[in-house]
Amino acid sequence: MAPRTSLATALAVAALCARPAPGAGALAQMPIEATEAAFRTLLTQNPSGVRASTICLAVIRFVASGHRRTYFDPPLAVLPRLAATHPGLQPYSKCRLRQTPAIGRLLDSVTGEQAMVLAVEESIRSLGDTLVFSGSYHCGGLCGGGGPLRVWREGGTWHTRFTVEWVS
Repeated sequence: MAPRTSLATALAVAALCARPAPGAGALAQMPIEATEAAFRTLLTQNPSGVRASTICLAVIRFVASGHRRTYFDPPLAVLPRLAATHPGLQPYSKCRLRQTPAIGRLLDSVTGEQAMVLAVEESIRSLGDTLVFSGSYHCGGLCGGGGPLRVWREGGTWHTRFTVEWVS
């Protein structure tokens, strides 16, 4: 009987450690500081090398029925906290973007300057004491990347790690 108990215990521990964060609207249920830390990491640790005058922050929601992504604004409290140190930030709904022909740059339609979209997916996983967002950056036809963005709290401070797993 002991092997079954050990297996059951191991499965229960694994399920708790890899449990998903709350369902739909999960990002809105996270501490605002965690969401802010995720976007701050995308601002400072994306390896694009692009200096964009317009930076659009977005939350991505996948619509399974149409196999498409819909972009929304991040929680209202995130933008003012980041705009103090990163001018040019806008919620996605305020961005007017266009891409130059073929594989060109992403531009702000109003200013004609380089633009970039920084996004996190709405659904978040919880692995132990770490929240795992899926983060990405997009700055043109062959300018973008993304991967897991881990956020955890240690000693009262939020820490992050962005691992780029795909690049275009």
